Amino acid sequence: MWRLRATSREPEDIDGQISEILGQLSDDLEVWRTIGQRYKVDLFCGLFMKNGNEGLSLSSASLHALAVRQIEIGFDIYGPGYEVQRSDAGTEP
Repeated sequence: MWRLRATSREPEDIDGQISEILGQLSDDLEVWRTIGQRYKVDLFCGLFMKNGNEGLSLSSASLHALAVRQIEIGFDIYGPGYEVQRSDAGTEP
């Protein structure tokens, strides 16, 4: 398993973080097709909300960049007061 991380940002900038991660990787879509045929490729996002009613949007450019690379995106959403270390996001509390 390979893991890449984006810099933590406040306020959130999920589009910038997606761009940061993809910017470290190949732009060659044929390479991505080959990888997608052989492996499961996903992008995991841990969202830490400060308030109970916050929103998040993904730009069409980010959605397109993920789709053409066959990258699935998943979210874990943590409400206010949830005690988890940001480095532990995606693991069992």
